[in-house]
Parts: sequence; C-alpha cells; structure tokens
Amino acid sequence: MIREYMYEHIHLYSILDLLQIPDLSLAKSLEQVVTFGKKHVLDCWLCSHKGFLCELCNSSKVIFPFDVENVYRCEACNAVFHNTCLNASKPCPKCKRKKERQDILLLGVASD
Repeated sequence: MIREYMYEHIHLYSILDLLQIPDLSLAKSLEQVVTFGKKHVLDCWLCSHKGFLCELCNSSKVIFPFDVENVYRCEACNAVFHNTCLNASKPCPKCKRKKERQDILLLGVASD
C-alpha cells in the first residue's frame, strides 16, 4: 500500500496508520519511507550536495542529519558534526562564533 502523504508530511498519519501500531506494520512502513528517503538523498546529485562537513575534524566525507547513529546536531543552530567530534557536553563552535560576533556588535554599540 503506497502512502504518498508519508513522503511529504512527516507528522500526518491516518486512522489506519494508528491502528497498525500494535502489530508493528506502521513501523515497517515508516522504515521503508526512511530507507527510500536516505537512498534518494545519497543518490541524487542535488540532494547529496546538501550535506554537511564536520568543521572539527575537517573530514571530506559529507555527513547528514538523518544519520542519527553517527552524527550530533546542535539543537540551537542545527549544525551537524560527527558524534565523536562533538556532543551535548561540548560547546558548538558555530554557536560560539555567533555569540562572539554578537558580543562584538554589542560592545561597538555600547562604546558609541
């Protein structure tokens, strides 16, 4: 059964979908949707160029936010890093730079 709405609206479920939770058939359908999406992103020339490079280790391998087992995504700025390079206990370098720029602007305004 093809459920095209699942590919476009990630929080939209039908009553039938919800009834399929106990027997895990909804989970199987969602796995197929996720597998399709991952394959598309990795195989599509345009989509594959929308990944991230880890600025901490400078690896040339592109990483994607959907690779939840291997990446860490900053909740504040959505930057993506390898989970071995950054985690919630370490400060995000992108957020740190943003704060430093804001501080410089505030200091400039305060001195005027």
